[in-house]
Amino acid sequence: MSKKMKMLQILNLWRLIPAYLIVCASNNKAIIFEEIQHWKKCTRRTEKARFDIFSSLMLELKEYRTLLQYRLGGGVQQIIAKNVVSRYGYPVYQYS
Repeated sequence: MSKKMKMLQILNLWRLIPAYLIVCASNNKAIIFEEIQHWKKCTRRTEKARFDIFSSLMLELKEYRTLLQYRLGGGVQQIIAKNVVSRYGYPVYQYS
């Protein structure tokens, strides 16, 4: 993980940790974690830790954030996810 990505991860921990906990508590967590590995291969990520892969996908790819919202389904989890996992991103999310 590059220094820039690590800094973005630290600045966004307040968003990443709740999102990761929602994923861990989700009924679809097995599918989501399989998809994380698939996205890792597709985007040629070098991170080893699952949270680091999740973080980099969340920070860089709005497509992944949208997919994650879809996978979390309806109900309370989706309401929380919409507030934590933004499809549109914020300035701190953007990585160039």
